[in-house]
Amino acid sequence: MSKVHPHSPTAPESRDSLFLRAMNLLKAAGYKKTIHRETLVRFFLVNPGPLTSEDIQKRTKGLDKVTIYRSLASFESAGLLRKIDFGDGLLRYELNLNDDEHHHHVICTQCGRVDVIDHCEASPVSHIEAQTGYRSIRHSLEFFGLCPQCQ
Repeated sequence: MSKVHPHSPTAPESRDSLFLRAMNLLKAAGYKKTIHRETLVRFFLVNPGPLTSEDIQKRTKGLDKVTIYRSLASFESAGLLRKIDFGDGLLRYELNLNDDEHHHHVICTQCGRVDVIDHCEASPVSHIEAQTGYRSIRHSLEFFGLCPQCQ
């Protein structure tokens, strides 16, 4: 049921290739190449998330909070990151370079452990689009419970 995060460094595509793809995605969205953006892209390739902005700030020495918030917003706008809300008042971000890897999370309510679940029970998007007329539909679904160590 749970698996390694689909964007982890163990994925078949090399980190250099992912970096170039991420930078091209930002460029295509109109964002210029900066040392701060490069630093954060490299950070997310090693730490795919989900991470809070505070987690990111602690782990990236030299990047201030404003730079991180602006970069997170531009990365999300470009489709490079996915914003996740676990319902605890903290937004989290995770790398979103592989559209084929739709997944959800199960979060331990005691220790905060997060595992990836690749099974999705939601109706296929094509059915929802046909029924409602909506387009570009996406959804967010997270599960909560006690992990094996906290039971």
